[in-house]
Amino acid sequence: MNQKFKLGLDGIAVLIGSYIVVSLILAVYTIANVFILKEEVATSIGLSLVSFVLSLGLPIAAFDIFIVRPQTKKPLRLGVGNVTAQNILLSLMMMIGMVLMAEVLTSFIPTEGGILGELYNSFIEVFKGMLSDKVGLAIMVVCLAPLLEEVLFRGIIQGGLTNKGVAPKKAIIISALVFGIVHANPWQFVGAFLLGLVLGLVYFKTKSIVIPILLHAFNNFISYLMLVYADTEHSYELLGINKIVSFIIGMVIFGVAYYLFMHRKTHFTK
Repeated sequence: MNQKFKLGLDGIAVLIGSYIVVSLILAVYTIANVFILKEEVATSIGLSLVSFVLSLGLPIAAFDIFIVRPQTKKPLRLGVGNVTAQNILLSLMMMIGMVLMAEVLTSFIPTEGGILGELYNSFIEVFKGMLSDKVGLAIMVVCLAPLLEEVLFRGIIQGGLTNKGVAPKKAIIISALVFGIVHANPWQFVGAFLLGLVLGLVYFKTKSIVIPILLHAFNNFISYLMLVYADTEHSYELLGINKIVSFIIGMVIFGVAYYLFMHRKTHFTK
């Protein structure tokens, strides 16, 4: 069973404050290496791994210590909930449908010229640096990201808002928005936001943090394989189909799965 901790202004301050502390520490470390020690660390997978774990891990730990334990008298614990084959299958189909739609929408965001062009080039340069260590990249995006991000965005933010009395739909949207924003570029924002909506719905209905983590890991694993071995991030390019056709297929898959998930009550717990 999920704990009934609440996310109020104090909890938000703890999350933001701890994130700022981590950012300052990493900034000082990077400056010291690049400008003093003359070592190139800005695009290394090692720094990316450490930065990622600290950026999410410290806020989670701080929230546990300063908010969850004082409120519940117990350490942070998120429920396993109703993990069934039906729940996993329908959730997976919803996610696949949403991802197909999201990648088409993302393809319309410019990648050349102006500020967006510069931002996209910077994003690509960082990613190329991370590709130098495929194992390290896989560990970060397939293992660490799903675990830490789901605990923070679905477990703490969405769950804490719902426990605070925020309407479930609003809590799902807020957590998905924050999830998209922290990806720090418009191309990942669209996909992360839409994926966050699906993961948030699944978490709310099943009361399980396990299913969102598994779905998130599967999504990142497929994306990793496509980027590293197929040199594309769009499934419609990989399959050789028109992007509009891909979008329609995504709508149909998502629509059918969503209907079954929402109307067959054996698929989730109240």
